[in-house]
Amino acid sequence: MPLRLALTPKRTAARRVRARALMLFRASAEARTRDATGVLLYLSLDEHRAELIADAAIHSRVAPEVWGAAMAALITATRDGRPGDGMAEAIRQIGIVLTEHFPPRADDTNELPDRLIQL
Repeated sequence: MPLRLALTPKRTAARRVRARALMLFRASAEARTRDATGVLLYLSLDEHRAELIADAAIHSRVAPEVWGAAMAALITATRDGRPGDGMAEAIRQIGIVLTEHFPPRADDTNELPDRLIQL
């Protein structure tokens, strides 16, 4: 498996990771919140790739470049052998962005589970 991964072109690996992340997002989060505000942070340690996928309302208000700090935190910590710390910091950064664009309301409830799923 490691040899196969090493021989896989970077573009192919990126495409596969993106496809897996989209599949998981569609199955677990997409359009499952009242205001279409679900987010999936996906990290593939094997391919050394990460994806952040956001629901329609978030995507329409937040430019992809805005997620740079979250992705940088994830990538830096993962390269240092601390993927858990990177995930935690990326989630914190995502929360900052979401709070700015989607301030909490009095009737807010957590509609999606906040958990790490390791595949």
